[in-house]
Amino acid sequence: MHVILHRMSTSFQARTAQPVPRSVIDPGLPEVAWDSDEPSDPVAPGPWLLYLEGISTRTTQVDLDDAGVLSVKVQTGACVEDLDLALGILRRAAEAGDGLVKSEEADTPFTLAEFEAAYGDEWKRRQLKSAADISIWMVRREGIIALPGPTREVWIGPRVVEELENGDPAETGDRLVRVMRRVLWAEGPPFFAANRFRAGMGAESVTLAVLPPETRTLLPRCDQVGLKDAGGTFMVAQKALPALPLGTTWLDDGNLLVEAVSGEQWAAVCQAARALQGAEAAGGAGPPPRQPEPPSAPDATGPGPSLTRRLRRGWGRGPRSS
Repeated sequence: MHVILHRMSTSFQARTAQPVPRSVIDPGLPEVAWDSDEPSDPVAPGPWLLYLEGISTRTTQVDLDDAGVLSVKVQTGACVEDLDLALGILRRAAEAGDGLVKSEEADTPFTLAEFEAAYGDEWKRRQLKSAADISIWMVRREGIIALPGPTREVWIGPRVVEELENGDPAETGDRLVRVMRRVLWAEGPPFFAANRFRAGMGAESVTLAVLPPETRTLLPRCDQVGLKDAGGTFMVAQKALPALPLGTTWLDDGNLLVEAVSGEQWAAVCQAARALQGAEAAGGAGPPPRQPEPPSAPDATGPGPSLTRRLRRGWGRGPRSS
């Protein structure tokens, strides 16, 4: 059983002047990317999803209605840079409008000065700590949860919880950001991001992915992985892959990075996979799984502070030139 956390968020609103220039929702940073088409200038009514390439842990949702009301949704697990991105949009919108920001957490609107005081660094730290604590609590209740990010889902289960709890409790939120960035913006040589498919219906359905030879591959969380050799295509459980002669790294509790395998090595991999498949079919336990090394986590503060400063300085800047 697993739960995908789509709806845990904090929403804000600001009424802005019309027409709305693109510079209100686009801080003009080179890292800014859009989940779909980029907004026009001036911005047309409608929803927009944006994030910071190589940095964001969640997407930021922006909605503009016909009356000039701009809504911004901040999702649980958003990193400090995502929070700065969202708050900057609200600030620019309010500055161009009536100077007020509404939050679902308060009964009355904030002036800009009150908004800055209420949603400063302490609030951002609490947001991250709360996201980590809620994730740990839900894993203990549900078994595994998923946080959708800009590039893929981050799966949090016992493996990640152990990592989150290994250290100063005050820094649990920082460790969550490191885990999420490791999954969303995996470092190293280029890799193929495999797709996940679903076969069957209801309780009998299974999720599948395909592992190609000679290709560094990131496998999403799935039940079975397809391999192909001279005997044809066959399936093996994803959780069994670390027992095979492969270079594997669990990035979280679902995403498995598999290093490229040469043609000659591939034959040995498939032979071991078929032997494991046969042992399981015969009711044996098969060879004991090889425990992967703990994945190395890039420093979550790498791009952070400098970008945060640029986000704050760039609150009034227009979009970058094309």
